[in-house]
Amino acid sequence: MTFANATSVSGSGAIANVAGGFADNTGLSSASNIIYSGFGAVTGTGGNVTGVTGSFDLGTKTSAASGINYGGFNVTTLSGSGAGATIAGTNQTYHLTTTPATTVR
Repeated sequence: MTFANATSVSGSGAIANVAGGFADNTGLSSASNIIYSGFGAVTGTGGNVTGVTGSFDLGTKTSAASGINYGGFNVTTLSGSGAGATIAGTNQTYHLTTTPATTVR
């Protein structure tokens, strides 16, 4: 079934076959221009994850703010802002602001 004019989709589970960018804070897929809500994972060929407003764990590839797991998304870049916006990985923490990310070791 195809919905040619869909602008938003609600559900649970994973959003599959996502290409391009995905906005963590709004659920907007840049490739399809569809807003997704209620899903716990995003999978696909990947690209940019934007709108990260909380912490993002590089080990699990999970956003604390949205609860979305990007483990199957082939994330190439992360961006976002907010007082609690951080990206954490092995021995490194990146703080997201409106300026380029800073590294704390």
